[in-house]
Amino acid sequence: MTALSQVFDVPEAIGLIPQGVYTATLNSLVEEQGSADGREYYRLAAEWHLPDGQFLKQLFNVAHPNAEAARIAREDLQKMAHAMGVRGALSDTDQVVGKQCSITVVVNGKYNNVRAFEPLTVQEQPTAISPSPEIGAATQNPFG
Repeated sequence: MTALSQVFDVPEAIGLIPQGVYTATLNSLVEEQGSADGREYYRLAAEWHLPDGQFLKQLFNVAHPNAEAARIAREDLQKMAHAMGVRGALSDTDQVVGKQCSITVVVNGKYNNVRAFEPLTVQEQPTAISPSPEIGAATQNPFG
Protein backbone atom coordinates (compact mmCIF):
# COMPACT_ATOMS: atom_id res chain seq x y z
CA MET A 1 0.00 0.00 0.00
CA THR A 2 1.10 3.56 -0.64
CA ALA A 3 0.17 6.39 1.71
CA LEU A 4 -1.16 9.52 0.03
CA SER A 5 0.76 12.73 0.61
CA GLN A 6 -2.56 14.51 1.26
CA VAL A 7 -5.73 13.42 3.01
CA PHE A 8 -9.04 13.91 1.21
CA ASP A 9 -12.46 14.09 2.84
CA VAL A 10 -15.01 11.83 1.20
CA PRO A 11 -18.68 12.44 1.95
CA GLU A 12 -21.02 9.55 2.74
CA ALA A 13 -22.87 9.86 -0.58
CA ILE A 14 -21.89 11.61 -3.77
CA GLY A 15 -24.36 12.40 -6.47
CA LEU A 16 -27.02 9.84 -5.71
CA ILE A 17 -29.80 9.86 -8.27
CA PRO A 18 -33.19 10.38 -6.61
CA GLN A 19 -35.35 7.30 -6.39
CA GLY A 20 -37.80 7.07 -9.28
CA VAL A 21 -38.62 5.81 -12.75
CA TYR A 22 -36.47 7.14 -15.61
CA THR A 23 -36.24 6.76 -19.37
CA ALA A 24 -32.63 5.68 -19.79
CA THR A 25 -30.28 4.92 -22.66
CA LEU A 26 -27.76 2.11 -22.29
CA ASN A 27 -24.43 3.71 -23.26
CA SER A 28 -22.22 0.67 -22.81
CA LEU A 29 -22.22 -2.96 -21.75
CA VAL A 30 -18.73 -4.30 -21.07
CA GLU A 31 -17.59 -7.76 -20.01
CA GLU A 32 -15.42 -7.89 -16.90
CA GLN A 33 -13.82 -10.98 -15.45
CA GLY A 34 -11.22 -11.73 -12.88
CA SER A 35 -10.88 -12.82 -9.31
CA ALA A 36 -11.31 -11.19 -5.94
CA ASP A 37 -10.41 -12.83 -2.65
CA GLY A 38 -9.54 -16.00 -4.56
CA ARG A 39 -12.97 -16.21 -6.18
CA GLU A 40 -13.57 -16.04 -9.91
CA TYR A 41 -16.22 -13.70 -11.27
CA TYR A 42 -17.72 -12.75 -14.61
CA ARG A 43 -19.97 -9.74 -14.92
CA LEU A 44 -21.37 -7.27 -17.39
CA ALA A 45 -20.89 -3.61 -16.46
CA ALA A 46 -23.64 -1.37 -17.82
CA GLU A 47 -23.56 2.40 -18.00
CA TRP A 48 -26.93 4.16 -18.22
CA HIS A 49 -27.43 7.74 -19.41
CA LEU A 50 -30.42 9.59 -17.97
CA PRO A 51 -32.20 12.52 -19.70
CA ASP A 52 -30.82 15.09 -17.23
CA GLY A 53 -27.24 14.19 -18.17
CA GLN A 54 -26.51 11.94 -15.20
CA PHE A 55 -24.88 8.53 -15.57
CA LEU A 56 -25.53 5.39 -13.56
CA LYS A 57 -23.38 2.25 -13.46
CA GLN A 58 -24.90 -1.18 -12.94
CA LEU A 59 -23.17 -4.54 -12.55
CA PHE A 60 -24.75 -7.80 -13.69
CA ASN A 61 -22.77 -10.42 -11.68
CA VAL A 62 -23.80 -13.33 -13.90
CA ALA A 63 -21.10 -15.71 -12.61
CA HIS A 64 -20.63 -15.19 -8.90
CA PRO A 65 -19.67 -17.40 -5.93
CA ASN A 66 -23.10 -16.63 -4.46
CA ALA A 67 -25.54 -18.62 -6.63
CA GLU A 68 -28.50 -16.42 -5.62
CA ALA A 69 -26.66 -13.24 -6.68
CA ALA A 70 -25.83 -14.83 -10.05
CA ARG A 71 -29.47 -15.95 -10.54
CA ILE A 72 -30.79 -12.44 -9.81
CA ALA A 73 -28.20 -10.88 -12.16
CA ARG A 74 -29.17 -13.23 -14.99
CA GLU A 75 -32.87 -12.49 -14.47
CA ASP A 76 -32.20 -8.73 -14.45
CA LEU A 77 -30.15 -9.01 -17.64
CA GLN A 78 -32.98 -10.93 -19.32
CA LYS A 79 -35.55 -8.34 -18.16
CA MET A 80 -33.38 -5.49 -19.45
CA ALA A 81 -32.91 -7.12 -22.86
CA HIS A 82 -36.61 -7.96 -23.11
CA ALA A 83 -37.56 -4.34 -22.28
CA MET A 84 -35.36 -3.27 -25.20
CA GLY A 85 -37.05 -5.61 -27.63
CA VAL A 86 -34.53 -8.47 -27.66
CA ARG A 87 -36.13 -11.88 -28.13
CA GLY A 88 -34.29 -15.18 -28.17
CA ALA A 89 -30.58 -14.94 -27.37
CA LEU A 90 -28.59 -11.92 -26.21
CA SER A 91 -25.28 -12.63 -27.93
CA ASP A 92 -23.88 -9.20 -28.85
CA THR A 93 -23.80 -5.88 -27.02
CA ASP A 94 -25.02 -4.20 -30.23
CA GLN A 95 -28.43 -5.72 -29.51
CA VAL A 96 -28.89 -3.39 -26.50
CA VAL A 97 -26.28 -0.62 -26.50
CA GLY A 98 -27.82 2.66 -27.62
CA LYS A 99 -31.35 1.46 -26.88
CA GLN A 100 -33.75 2.87 -24.32
CA CYS A 101 -36.08 1.48 -21.70
CA SER A 102 -37.71 2.63 -18.50
CA ILE A 103 -35.68 1.83 -15.37
CA THR A 104 -36.64 2.05 -11.71
CA VAL A 105 -33.82 3.48 -9.62
CA VAL A 106 -33.70 2.99 -5.84
CA VAL A 107 -31.33 4.36 -3.21
CA ASN A 108 -29.59 1.63 -1.26
CA GLY A 109 -27.48 3.34 1.42
CA LYS A 110 -24.61 5.05 -0.39
CA TYR A 111 -25.48 3.53 -3.76
CA ASN A 112 -28.09 3.57 -6.48
CA ASN A 113 -29.51 0.30 -7.77
CA VAL A 114 -31.66 -0.44 -10.78
CA ARG A 115 -34.59 -2.61 -9.67
CA ALA A 116 -36.88 -2.89 -12.71
CA PHE A 117 -36.86 -2.59 -16.49
CA GLU A 118 -39.90 -1.87 -18.66
CA PRO A 119 -40.35 -1.17 -22.36
CA LEU A 120 -41.08 2.44 -23.22
CA THR A 121 -44.73 3.22 -23.69
CA VAL A 122 -45.94 4.64 -27.00
CA GLN A 123 -45.90 8.18 -25.51
CA GLU A 124 -42.25 7.74 -24.42
CA GLN A 125 -40.99 6.40 -27.76
CA PRO A 126 -38.90 8.82 -29.78
CA THR A 127 -40.85 9.92 -32.83
CA ALA A 128 -39.44 9.16 -36.25
CA ILE A 129 -39.31 11.96 -38.79
CA SER A 130 -40.51 10.92 -42.22
CA PRO A 131 -37.86 11.50 -44.85
CA SER A 132 -38.75 14.06 -47.48
CA PRO A 133 -38.60 13.05 -51.16
CA GLU A 134 -35.16 13.40 -52.61
CA ILE A 135 -34.59 16.54 -54.61
CA GLY A 136 -34.89 15.76 -58.29
CA ALA A 137 -36.72 12.48 -57.65
CA ALA A 138 -39.50 11.68 -60.05
CA THR A 139 -42.89 12.51 -58.57
CA GLN A 140 -46.34 12.18 -59.97
CA ASN A 141 -48.48 15.28 -60.46
CA PRO A 142 -51.66 14.64 -58.44
CA PHE A 143 -53.56 17.02 -60.76
CA GLY A 144 -52.97 15.09 -63.93
